[in-house]
Amino acid sequence: MSEYGYSSADGFSDDDEIELSDEAFSDQFDSHSADELTNEEMKLNIQYSYPTSRTSGGVLTHRMKYRPLDLCIIKSELISKAKELSKFLEIDYGLCINLLIHYKWNENKLLEDYMNAESFEVYLKKYGLNINPDLQKNNNLIKKDTDSLCTICYCESDTFFALGKCRHEFCIDCYTTYVRGKIELSMVLIGCPYATPKCSSIMTIHDLETLSSFDTRKKMPGMPTNGLSQLRISEDVSFSAKSEHTLLGQYYNNLCAQYLALSKKYKRCPFPDCKGVIQSLGFDSPEVVSIEEQQDRLIVPLVKCAFKHEFCFYCEEKSHSPCPCVAVKRWKAKYKDDNEDSVNWIELNTKHCPSCNTSIQKNGGCNHMHCGKCNHEFCWICHGTWDAHHSCTTYRPPSTKSSEVKMSLQAFQFYSNFYNNQSSSYDKDRRLLEKFEESIEKLQIRKGSSWMETSFYNECVDSLLECRLTLKWSYVFLFYFSKGFGKQLVEMAQSEFSNKVEGLSKLFADVPISEVLNRKRAFLRCKCEMLERKDKLLDTCVDILENETARSVFKRLA
Repeated sequence: MSEYGYSSADGFSDDDEIELSDEAFSDQFDSHSADELTNEEMKLNIQYSYPTSRTSGGVLTHRMKYRPLDLCIIKSELISKAKELSKFLEIDYGLCINLLIHYKWNENKLLEDYMNAESFEVYLKKYGLNINPDLQKNNNLIKKDTDSLCTICYCESDTFFALGKCRHEFCIDCYTTYVRGKIELSMVLIGCPYATPKCSSIMTIHDLETLSSFDTRKKMPGMPTNGLSQLRISEDVSFSAKSEHTLLGQYYNNLCAQYLALSKKYKRCPFPDCKGVIQSLGFDSPEVVSIEEQQDRLIVPLVKCAFKHEFCFYCEEKSHSPCPCVAVKRWKAKYKDDNEDSVNWIELNTKHCPSCNTSIQKNGGCNHMHCGKCNHEFCWICHGTWDAHHSCTTYRPPSTKSSEVKMSLQAFQFYSNFYNNQSSSYDKDRRLLEKFEESIEKLQIRKGSSWMETSFYNECVDSLLECRLTLKWSYVFLFYFSKGFGKQLVEMAQSEFSNKVEGLSKLFADVPISEVLNRKRAFLRCKCEMLERKDKLLDTCVDILENETARSVFKRLA
């Protein structure tokens, strides 16, 4: 990484993390365990990584307490932190931002060096900064009507840009391109492009504000670009007014990314383009005080961001409970090696009716199949008659003697088949339900129903998709736990849970859109029964992993 980049090594102290004000959390989100939350915790939107502090069997779940945030909150608080430092040091807050970046947001170390410095001006100069108030407050960074030649593109231009400290001038287009390139490389300290000799000046937030403002106005036809000294955005303008698509907005995203990368207490939501952030607030367990200690117990710290994306706080993968992180990592490597070129689309999506041999293509996530030719009902996975398929998710080792390697391969093929099927069902359900959602909105308008009256539908959709992921990873759990104590208990809980998942999926497939509102109770009943079975499955896995012998099965995978 360049000298102006950043890394997660040293510098940041979790003791120096930003304090987030109560006002920052006015938006409330659903809690995993509202019945256990205090009024103060609900006010701050504190949530837990597991529904209850103990399983139904009385085993501690060692939950992580967390708070879902929006990236805009992090932005606002980082700038507030810089402004507080600005008041203490009596220098411009733009310089304070650069200093905090140099010190990797370790404010204590910064203040210690400040107190020990013989000359603060020399100290600032070391980092390419200048305390000269005339240069700090210089708004006239854009020069008009000049005959100068840009030394980057060697073209004449009437608009130039220069940093307040060094005054090295380059045309506005070249400077904008240069800065945009640095921002795209995730840089948070951007130096002057003057190369011979190399200039040590560093852009401040004020330089970026001016350049970004000019660039934004240039892209908007009809917007005046005169009066350039007034283009600088006020320090007091809210961040919501600074579009994330501008140079300045993209720079703030880099700034937040650096801060989050340097702290163990924050995680950015891994879903593409999501602005959600999770703040860890410790654990409600007397035996666990760190994420590493929680991992030692093979607990999955499942969190949900402010935008309803569920993921693991430790490994940052999508929801994979009840499967421990170490098993997920091993499975993904094995799955890629063994399955990359072997999954055939036709084999995965087309099967024959076991009664009349008619080819049937699966177009939804439900595994309850109905042959249109002979009316035979069967299970998509095991081909058994639907009424008698309840144990098809239980792996039966071959009765004949086989080598250990062959048995392991057969077990992998067995469980990967269920894993693949749930992945396929998840995608099919999601696509099908996205189409239904548009129809539900039209139905709501046509019948004059309120948003509250149809919200149950979205709740059922979200629950079904989340449960598909849980069911998918439960097969991986059983693959690695094939000979462990309590395996049959997991299989029983899994079978019951699977039936409820398929029941809700079938309800979505069978009920016409026009009848959805009339079947509200049926949807909610299926959802509640499904979530109850999900909790039972998760509790069973946690109970089993409380046993050290059972944990050792997974720990050997590390």
